[in-house]
Amino acid sequence: MLKNKVRVIFSVLLMFWVGNIMAADVISTGLLTLEPGFVGEEMAVEVVAVEFDSEQGYTKITLTIPLSEYELGAIQVKSAKDDIIPQLLPYKKIENNSNNDKVGVVIYVGKSLKLPIRLYFDTAGQ
Repeated sequence: MLKNKVRVIFSVLLMFWVGNIMAADVISTGLLTLEPGFVGEEMAVEVVAVEFDSEQGYTKITLTIPLSEYELGAIQVKSAKDDIIPQLLPYKKIENNSNNDKVGVVIYVGKSLKLPIRLYFDTAGQ
């Protein structure tokens, strides 16, 4: 319990620091409903798959993001209420040779997540 609180506090402080330094390079997706096929209105991020792995204890969310012209840096996951949702593992970028307009990304959050989320991308490659 204490370990999770420390992780959340560290994430908040880190993203606050990064946000203040690189505010111009952070892009938000708007709210994303975690249903395969959902496409966000603000950035056209598509939810490809949402899988809960009860053995590993995380939700794996696969997305396509129209950010191919940027170097994708840090990704922050937040709830609809702007609460930070810690990532259990670092995100994975999926190479997509068939669609040069989008980048595939897999994020891992440490619980069975069904609520809408919002992603923040650091496009400066930090």
